[in-house]
Amino acid sequence: MAALLDEYIDETATPSAPREVLPPGRYLAQIVESDVTQAKSGNGTKLELTFSVVDGPHAGCKVWASLNIVHVNPQAQEIAQREFAAIRQAVNVARPRSSEELHHKPMIITVAVELAGTTRGTYVAKSDRNVIKGFEAASGQAPAPIPPPRPAAAPVASAPPAAARPAAMPWKR
Repeated sequence: MAALLDEYIDETATPSAPREVLPPGRYLAQIVESDVTQAKSGNGTKLELTFSVVDGPHAGCKVWASLNIVHVNPQAQEIAQREFAAIRQAVNVARPRSSEELHHKPMIITVAVELAGTTRGTYVAKSDRNVIKGFEAASGQAPAPIPPPRPAAAPVASAPPAAARPAAMPWKR
């Protein structure tokens, strides 16, 4: 069914330009939007992030990241959790209660270009697009140490002393 659009037209609006694919490199950027959504496959939960480049000739350009923070595939979830840890460390927010706590905090993102036709799992890129490959603190900003996970219950009196316990696996830090 068709709808009347007259009341929604802004005669002064200029046509948008095609989205620019950033050249590979490192950019000072910040998260400007975020959302937690269910994966289209129904296999998990995604943290969707929109980054905006802060300075240089590409200031204002946007780049997106989608992290499978909960997923049925343990490897996909592990990769996303490591990237999420890198983001939290880069913006010095160890335990955000809301994704908005990550907004408007500068960090360095490493951007690559994924070419059209690239296949990842069942996804085939329809056009060239940017992919964020790394997150790090902006210069002059000390990274936040990521604290160990909160204990699920109070420690048991018979637990071995901390020095006798095995070290956590590096990917679980």
